Amino acid sequence: MHFAFHVPTKLFFGAGTFQRAGEVTASLGKRVFVVTGRTAMDRLGPSERLLDDLSQHGLSVRRFSGLQSSPTTADIDRGAAAARAHRADVVVALGGGSVLDCGKAIAGVAATGRTAADFLYKKTEVDSTALPLVCIPTTAGTGSELNRSAIVRDPEKSLKDGIRSDYLFPRFALVDPELTWTLPKLVTAQTGFDTLAHAIESYVSPKRTPIHDQMALRAMRIVSTYLPIALEHPEHGRAREQLAYASTTMGMNLACVGTCFPHRVDKSLCGLRPEIAHGQSVALFYPHWIDSCFHNETKRFARIAAILRPGVAELPSDEAAGMCSQIVTDWILRIGLQLGLKRYLTHDDLPKLAAGVAGDLSVNPVAIGRADLDRILQEIFLQDYS
Repeated sequence: MHFAFHVPTKLFFGAGTFQRAGEVTASLGKRVFVVTGRTAMDRLGPSERLLDDLSQHGLSVRRFSGLQSSPTTADIDRGAAAARAHRADVVVALGGGSVLDCGKAIAGVAATGRTAADFLYKKTEVDSTALPLVCIPTTAGTGSELNRSAIVRDPEKSLKDGIRSDYLFPRFALVDPELTWTLPKLVTAQTGFDTLAHAIESYVSPKRTPIHDQMALRAMRIVSTYLPIALEHPEHGRAREQLAYASTTMGMNLACVGTCFPHRVDKSLCGLRPEIAHGQSVALFYPHWIDSCFHNETKRFARIAAILRPGVAELPSDEAAGMCSQIVTDWILRIGLQLGLKRYLTHDDLPKLAAGVAGDLSVNPVAIGRADLDRILQEIFLQDYS
């Protein structure tokens, strides 16, 4: 048995952890560049609390806000220029996965004077000049606070992909479940499904390891139990805490194991249609993906099916695995997400969708060749959920 586990971020988890922001940031530098989203954190108070805390620790702060739902290369370039102008020596990102990714990318780009596109298209790599980073998630889904990727979109080329480097691991992650209590119902569902997807994909990935298996199984059980509760009772402390925990552990799985086909094609779809939330986008590909590969991992997909619908646990593995796609489909619809690629694309968009799929398609229960993409996307497009 051989595997690697590398997550160098120091994690503080639990209610009230947000109060440590000033303390941990001060240990990294004196000139702070704060990255936040559009208006939610202002309206609800965390942005003001963060700025006050940083000021009370004697730190010089400049804020970069108003980000869209998916950071663009232009956002990163503007942010990096502002960070250089402030002579920032540390970056703090407060928000959902897109905000954290933006903060990570700015931290990697700022000291170099190069453009975000140079990093996105692999003309250069993030190195030790990257600014130290503190990430404070306000959603429970992406796990960005504990992985090495910053997902960025180039709107000119309708491309969405990752800037990746070990230097993008945050120095500190502050995961305070109380920051997620005010999430809208739909965002809770989208981010909760993203956590489930990270768990399922890391559990069936050929890169899986025993330690990540155990975290994935627990995350699946948590999401299947507590996401429906959080959707009905947004301030249910136990539910929010458990969902934040599952998301955090799946950030570790992302860092070490990664994802499978649904996350490969999701980036292409969101490059074409950036208005689609990441969790919703990933969900669109799940029924077909499971149908196409459960036979290669029968016992594992049977276990997934039994977690989401415990009654199938008594069935033979091949029968339970064969039901997994329908079980996941029912679960996606139950939490209020949509299915059906036709809602978002026309048939004429499919070649562009295929062209935008990046990454290693062999990292999947069934290896996918580039020549298979057109057929697979046609099949997904023709699926009817009406």
